[in-house]
Amino acid sequence: MSAETTHTPLEALEAFEAGAFRVSQVMRRLLAENPGLPVFYFRPLVQVTAWLDDQPAETKLALRFSARTVDGVRDWAAALNVEATTEVVDWGVNERTLNERAELITTVDGVSLEITGSRELSAEEAAAWHAEQNQAGGGQ
Repeated sequence: MSAETTHTPLEALEAFEAGAFRVSQVMRRLLAENPGLPVFYFRPLVQVTAWLDDQPAETKLALRFSARTVDGVRDWAAALNVEATTEVVDWGVNERTLNERAELITTVDGVSLEITGSRELSAEEAAAWHAEQNQAGGGQ
């Protein structure tokens, strides 16, 4: 039987600080390697769940940012050599207002990376999308 190990709040704090450092280093590297790519805003996330018994702290690291546009997300996807997904989003504001939303999700050096962007569809694109949805739903 192994001896029980207890962890201190200071160890959890150190895990948080190490995570914050890693997230900032990943963002610095992304910006340095891709100086022309868009970043509208970013949200670094570090979550440490610390059990002060024999369980090690669980650390989740993430970096979420907006490239503002769908093309911006596609540019980041090309630079990172990953796929971006797109979808049309109907927030129900009115029948003519639809958005195309792009997203890429990957991991860089242990940090979960999510980049999003969107654009409003033109009236013609929105009408075509609604017609397609109505046809797919049997005209309902």
